[in-house]
Amino acid sequence: MRLAHLKNALNDSSAGVIWLLDGGYELTRLIPNLFHLKKPKKEKLFVGFSDGTALYIFLNQIWNWPTLHGPCAVQVAKQQISLSTIKKDSFFRLIWNIPY
Repeated sequence: MRLAHLKNALNDSSAGVIWLLDGGYELTRLIPNLFHLKKPKKEKLFVGFSDGTALYIFLNQIWNWPTLHGPCAVQVAKQQISLSTIKKDSFFRLIWNIPY
C-alpha cells in the first residue's frame, strides 16, 4: 500500500512537493522498487527526515531531485517543533516556491 501511495505522489503532475506526513517507518524497503520506475517528468521537492532519509537520498542522487531534510507535516501542523528550530515563513516560502 505504501508503494502505491508513493507512486501516486511521484507521478502526480499537479504536485510540486512530496512532504512526509509523519515519519517514514520502513520506507527503506521501498527503495529497490524505485529503481524499476521510470523517472516522472515533473520534478518535485521532497521534505522529510528519519526513515525518509533513504528515500530522499535516492531521489536526490538517482533522479537529481531537490530534497530538504526537514520536519514532517504533522509536526508543523501540531506545532510540535519550536520556532527556534524552523522559521515558518522561510520554510513555507521554500517548499511552495514563493519568492521573497
